[in-house]
Amino acid sequence: MLPPRTPHWVIQLRFVLTTAPVGIFFGLAFGWYFFFFTVLFTWLIIVVTAKFVDISVYCMDSKAYAAVHRAGAHPFYDNLWPPFNCDSTEVRLQHGVYDCTCPRCNAPIVTPRSGESYCRCGLCLHENTWWIWNGEAWSVYFTYVEEQKSET
Repeated sequence: MLPPRTPHWVIQLRFVLTTAPVGIFFGLAFGWYFFFFTVLFTWLIIVVTAKFVDISVYCMDSKAYAAVHRAGAHPFYDNLWPPFNCDSTEVRLQHGVYDCTCPRCNAPIVTPRSGESYCRCGLCLHENTWWIWNGEAWSVYFTYVEEQKSET
């Protein structure tokens, strides 16, 4: 069984603690109130950025946004890198809202309303058909074996 996702407040705390030395420097240089101001400012940066990403994702695709939140995920906090979010890939994909997996690299794919989705390996899902770019034109992707046969 996989461990649960890191709570968002823990990720915020890690961000503030990572940037706290800047506050300590300002506190020693200019007075103790600069320490609190700097810590508050860095906390506001992460909260405002998270809200901006949240609203942007909602404006792009409100149905996918609702599905992601129902699954317990967050578009900003779940995509941060270590040291802020140290969850493994398996934990990040847990309870994900994915329509299918890529036949080439087995990555989970979310199909947006437009019906067209790209994988990081170069395949494109369009109208329930996988396509691959061969350098000149798009061609239908069948399987790895058939791809190797066409290259020889």
